[in-house]
Amino acid sequence: MNLEVKPKNWILPNRIGYNKEVYETFNPSKYPFKQESAVCKCTSESCEIDSKAISLFPQQRIIRDYMQFDSPYRGILLYHELGSGKTAASIATAEGYINKKKVFIITPASLSQNYENELINVSKLGLDLKKSWTLLSISKTNTNAIKKINEYGIKSKFIKFNKGVGLVWIPLYKNDIEDSITVKNNIKYSSMISEDKTSIDETISHIIRNRYSFINYNGLTQKKIDELGKDSFNDSFIVIDEVHNFISRVVNGSKLARAIYDLLMTSKNIKMVLLSGTPIINNPYEIASLINLIRGPMKIYDFSISVKKGVILSNTEIIQNLINSDLYDMVDEVYYLENKIFLMLLPDGFKKNKKSNDVHIHKNKWGMTESVLIDKITASLKKIKGIGNTIKKSSKSYYALPNSREEFDKYFIDDTDKDKLIAKNIDLFKRRILGTLSFYRTSGTELFPDVLPRVVRHLDMTNHQLSKYIQVRNKEMRMDEVKKKFNRGAKGGDDKSSVYRAFSRMVCNFAFPENIERVYPADIRKVINIELGVNNDDLLEDKEVDKKELSDKINKKTHNDYTNHLNELLEELVDGNYLDRDNLKKLYSPKYAQMLEDIETCPGSALIYSQFRVIEGLGIFSEVLKKAGYAEIVITKEEGVGYVIEDLEVFDKKYDNKRYVVFNSDRVKTNILMNIFNGDFSLLPDIIQEQLPKDKDQLYGKLVKLMMITQSGAEGISLKNVRRVLIMEYFWNAVRINQVIGRAVRTCSHQKLPKEDQNVGIFIYIMKLNKKQLDNNPTLRKKDNELTTDEHILELANNKESLINIFMNLLKSASMDCIINAIQNKPLENGYKCYNWPINVNNNALSYTADIKQDDKIQKHQKLQKLRSNKGIVVSKDGKKYAVIDNKLYDYFSYINTGVLLPVSKNKSIKKVINIPKIDSFIKEDDLRIFSNKIKKILKNLKITNEAEISIKIPSLEIFNNISEFLKKRKNKISDELLLDIAYGYKKNASYRITINGSDTINKILSNISNIKNNNVFSTLLSYIKQDNISIIDKIRKKVIDDTDNDIRFRLSEENQVDDKKLEELQKLNTNKISFRLKDRQSLLLFEDNIIKISTELTLVKTSKNIKNINNGNITYELEVEILFKKDIKKLDKKYITIFIEEVNNLLKKLNN
Repeated sequence: MNLEVKPKNWILPNRIGYNKEVYETFNPSKYPFKQESAVCKCTSESCEIDSKAISLFPQQRIIRDYMQFDSPYRGILLYHELGSGKTAASIATAEGYINKKKVFIITPASLSQNYENELINVSKLGLDLKKSWTLLSISKTNTNAIKKINEYGIKSKFIKFNKGVGLVWIPLYKNDIEDSITVKNNIKYSSMISEDKTSIDETISHIIRNRYSFINYNGLTQKKIDELGKDSFNDSFIVIDEVHNFISRVVNGSKLARAIYDLLMTSKNIKMVLLSGTPIINNPYEIASLINLIRGPMKIYDFSISVKKGVILSNTEIIQNLINSDLYDMVDEVYYLENKIFLMLLPDGFKKNKKSNDVHIHKNKWGMTESVLIDKITASLKKIKGIGNTIKKSSKSYYALPNSREEFDKYFIDDTDKDKLIAKNIDLFKRRILGTLSFYRTSGTELFPDVLPRVVRHLDMTNHQLSKYIQVRNKEMRMDEVKKKFNRGAKGGDDKSSVYRAFSRMVCNFAFPENIERVYPADIRKVINIELGVNNDDLLEDKEVDKKELSDKINKKTHNDYTNHLNELLEELVDGNYLDRDNLKKLYSPKYAQMLEDIETCPGSALIYSQFRVIEGLGIFSEVLKKAGYAEIVITKEEGVGYVIEDLEVFDKKYDNKRYVVFNSDRVKTNILMNIFNGDFSLLPDIIQEQLPKDKDQLYGKLVKLMMITQSGAEGISLKNVRRVLIMEYFWNAVRINQVIGRAVRTCSHQKLPKEDQNVGIFIYIMKLNKKQLDNNPTLRKKDNELTTDEHILELANNKESLINIFMNLLKSASMDCIINAIQNKPLENGYKCYNWPINVNNNALSYTADIKQDDKIQKHQKLQKLRSNKGIVVSKDGKKYAVIDNKLYDYFSYINTGVLLPVSKNKSIKKVINIPKIDSFIKEDDLRIFSNKIKKILKNLKITNEAEISIKIPSLEIFNNISEFLKKRKNKISDELLLDIAYGYKKNASYRITINGSDTINKILSNISNIKNNNVFSTLLSYIKQDNISIIDKIRKKVIDDTDNDIRFRLSEENQVDDKKLEELQKLNTNKISFRLKDRQSLLLFEDNIIKISTELTLVKTSKNIKNINNGNITYELEVEILFKKDIKKLDKKYITIFIEEVNNLLKKLNN
């Protein structure tokens, strides 16, 4: 995958000019789409992104070029949302290193195969391996042939020899292996028989894993880490998939994850691309560990010197000394302070350009090691006059963000309000993470189904359930008290685990009958993996796995006893009459009863999530389903046959729309169940395909209605056509819940459904206490703040999510491609602004220091930030658009999409605004017309009167400019703050209006003249009235005109009343964006001929959000001058503008009197 941009010079993120340089170097104009926008391609079996779109998208190509082999950047986080192709971006980047460095792919075990599949489908190596193959027969003694086969990426141990002869498939064979026998020659992969394909797939996997080294970060042992060695990651390229999970393990104390982290942090000449759609899981501090890994240690050398009396040493003198010694071009920064010279080197293998004031760097080998370079710098400094011969040198590594949780919170968390934590030192945070991440948004695109507003079911506990709840809650409180005694000073409630309030969470799901004793262990941590149904690959490692064998043997009896107890409980429940709908609702589980109802009303298939696998989660609910007439599809593995469906009775028609599957720790079984659920029948083993009914239909869940998953299934599976996601119990990290929802909301996941069915409903179930129950239980009222465990965890998650979202927006704001991806990401609409510096700051200055404690030296730039709020106009020069402020040119794309002012290189003042576009291209008439038609359709369906008027405002810069330029030549000074409307160009019945309304000043003046009916009244271009309307440019820049804020007004006159019931329906549409206006309008004709009509109107307006209160609504006045086009014209004659302005001037004079 060839590079498109190969910069000769680079700039590091610690320079103020970095943002502007990156934007100019990797400008969107340099990355045109090489294919049409991604579309879904559907076959009879499935829907996927069209394979024609395999070539990389712009956001992927930019990352590949930004992290190319010759770049100075150590790494980058791809904070790219689901479906953006971040895996493909990492593969494209890795291909630039595959022949130059070792390449490691670090993933969770569950996603290792997924990444390998992506390598096969996307990388050049993988695509080549899908072309042609040749089957050779070779002798075991033919060492030359075996050596040659190794050059094809196939190791000798992979060749299976039988009686000294081995068969091996060779990709793209060059006829260069002597003494071999060709069995099958040049066979296309696509035309092979199934048996050969299976053999070649194994060979492809073998070749891929020879070129790329895979490590599973949740399958580590100390032995594996020891085998890696301390230098294993030196001179390597690293990809870490789902890096948030890796960092979470590091932050939460996994020694094995920390060992890998430390190896990565200290490795030399390392490059990395880290992938995550959710960089923070539990706490903002996690981002510190992540950013520090990307930035790496920032080593500062300090040279302690003795300066002779009377000698004044300056930075300039030190720099000149290093220049004279040909050493300064390898130094990033040097400064002198209190008899110490502090110095930081450039990345190894990079040098500065020769100019002493130029901070640009380029690839150029040093020709010496770092230690030799420091020795030479030491020797050179000794030559400075006035410095003693003795120089003591030392070094210290600093990090972008504090390495401890306590220090991070001290710098960046404002806990003034303990219940609502917010971020502080925001500018400091953003500056220190510049250059470490890329952000790309995909949510809301047409490739994804709509996610409907969440439905939270708050359900009252039954009295029986409450009694059980109190018992286990008291036990949890006693455990908490004991824990506090041993953990004094620790922050409680911040870092939760799977055992947190586990007992009471279980009872919120299901309370056992009185005659069935549910025994909870004294320490649930010993058996929590049984409750969760987690397999070893999914467990977090707290200690070396291979040193736990003795402990495991001791605990084996405990595990077996507890497992037997759970099985007996389930048998008793099934044998008794406890799980019917009435008993659930009245006694044991209103939650299960409500879930059952929501499943039955679901318009298609559904996904059910619970953290608990065995009993009070999916275990009992599975039996509830069976009691309600549902049947489970179970996959088993038979000797000599493979995986088969255990009982074909499950496909009896009585179970149509009533079958379910449960996520299994066996990944092969899960893939089979997932493919059945998705309707991807062609991906199933032949024997499974034969077992399925012939008339199978899965589009709306007829074959399989439900899939049930636990935390193990929250990653690594992709579901299709899911219409509802049911969250049995919430989690204290909203990220976990979002991951579950993400299993059902995928790229192209709903494309086979009709458009109106391409949506997913989210249902969350929360148990609560009613007033009487709270009144009778003072302990729960006082100690639990009247909240059940369900409610407490939901509140905790929401509070965490609020703080995490603040930091997520800070990440987006500081992303290296914030401006580049602005059209897709829409920063201003989504609550953040791209970080940028004031326009008159030195681009060569430092943007942050290595030591965060010295960073206050950079803060002075904030005093200049006000310059960025200036408003500009858009002009065209030499066929290219620019924003103009104070007669200087700024980048149009950046200004219009993000509000950021980036000066055009060698910015010069302009004297004349030229080539104003006729209709500004970034306002699309068709889009607004479509939206207008949607609103009209709503009105039509409600049978609202035709006289109800919709006003959608569409600015025209051409008319704005013509009038402004015309009036500037006259004596009357004119404000640029006008609100200009034009509908679809100069079309028949379209109008151009200038309107003024809304301010107290305007209301005061206009109310005084409201009864005057003559030409003296009306004007909108009043130089002495301060207008509240924002400028035309600012209105567009802030994207006010779009389908979320388009100034829809339903105007009703007194003679056009609408039925009250219909108005109530209308009121319910969206009360935040609809205002009802009752208008008393007076119109006067100013000018008319066969082409245009110029008129003016003064209107008294009563406005209310509620139609019933309209007569008591807020009173304002609108003053409007309008040109109405009586027929289509291509261009407005200047004489009409002159007539219009003359009329306005007449009005101005008379009104002024």
